[in-house]
Amino acid sequence: MSVLGIVLAAGASQRAGGPKALACLRGEPLVLHAIRLVREAGAREVVVVVAAPWGTAVAEIARRHGATPIHHTHPEQGMLSSLQRALSFGTTHEAALVALVDHPRVRVETARTLVATWRRSRAPLVRPRHGDRRGHPYVIDARVFPALLELASSANPRPLFDTLVGARTIDVDDPGVLDDLDTSRALHDVGARLPVTSPVSARVTVDAALTARAWLSHPSLPSARVP
Repeated sequence: MSVLGIVLAAGASQRAGGPKALACLRGEPLVLHAIRLVREAGAREVVVVVAAPWGTAVAEIARRHGATPIHHTHPEQGMLSSLQRALSFGTTHEAALVALVDHPRVRVETARTLVATWRRSRAPLVRPRHGDRRGHPYVIDARVFPALLELASSANPRPLFDTLVGARTIDVDDPGVLDDLDTSRALHDVGARLPVTSPVSARVTVDAALTARAWLSHPSLPSARVP
């Protein structure tokens, strides 16, 4: 049963003060953490939804690591619009594992458990829960794709998710599923470093682009790691 990996990385990162998808944690940009998470969890194909102002650099990293970037022209419509953009990619997968770029500390074992639960149960939705809170990533069965695509792009998918009969919630000992590194302080607190950029409303500066290229071309680190 084929699973599509979806990485949502189209946010403008206004609260973060810079491109959080390019922020470096443990030697790798956050977008690469997300790509590896979904791939190692069993995704056969990986797509990364990107948008201005940081989309060019993020897309370059995605392509370098075998993922397909999908450019979203209206990310301001909300996260669901990015998910819809990925689901419209035209694949024939039977489910999607959806990961957020600002949840880089999710354990691979957690994502694998979600996918394995879906494979056993064919549940319409499989979500993780840590303590009393649900988190990310999550698995959506392909039977739910049409309903998601029919929603208004600015809608919240939770009401739809809450009506899905047979949806599964898996308790996990993984606080990373609750990460929401949406601010510069949150990034700093986990040790992530933003590249040098222009103001958030502008495009990526040369410094940010060179930082991304360094991740891609470091001679001793073919997996795009940096010291």
